[in-house]
Amino acid sequence: MDVDSIGCVSSVDGMEEEEIPHHDSNRHNNHQVPAKPRNNAIPTAIAPATSVHELLECPVCTNSMYPPIHQCHNGHTLCSTCKARVHNRCPTCRQELGDIRCLALEKV
Repeated sequence: MDVDSIGCVSSVDGMEEEEIPHHDSNRHNNHQVPAKPRNNAIPTAIAPATSVHELLECPVCTNSMYPPIHQCHNGHTLCSTCKARVHNRCPTCRQELGDIRCLALEKV
């Protein structure tokens, strides 16, 4: 088969007008999906922090973190003072910290 002879056609080419599927909201009333969960509950896996102070709290010393804020490969954060105290290991997951900084929290 010659590649130059291949043409692109849409799936509606060659179909009659009445055969083309249209998105008519009146026809599909029994298939509507609710806009939000019925119980209005927030899943616990994505529950928001209650305050900015909580987000900036160092898990080691519990003081507010200020730049530079360090983080491990899993995203756990701690302040620069505590990085030396934990011997370059994440206190949450024990991964090596390296020199990764959390620039998003530093901007808060």
